[in-house]
Amino acid sequence: MVRKTLKTLADFEQLKKGQTIFVSNGEKEPPKHHTRKHKTWSLRNYKGFVHHFTFSGGRYELAVDSTGNSVMVNCYGIDQCTFEIEA
Repeated sequence: MVRKTLKTLADFEQLKKGQTIFVSNGEKEPPKHHTRKHKTWSLRNYKGFVHHFTFSGGRYELAVDSTGNSVMVNCYGIDQCTFEIEA
């Protein structure tokens, strides 16, 4: 599976509702036996589905459905989080 990193506003605007997206803050995955650290990591690094995307006031807002409930992921710069889709 090849992944494409979303880097520009045009990349985000081409997202489709229901498309698989991978969200990461760049941290390495801790060992699974460190359950509290791993749980915290998994809240910031996960696979989900695009619900919607908007851009306003210099801020990207991407709603990602990861567990059946919509979870809002707010990033003020695309350098703070990495978003990837299956290419």
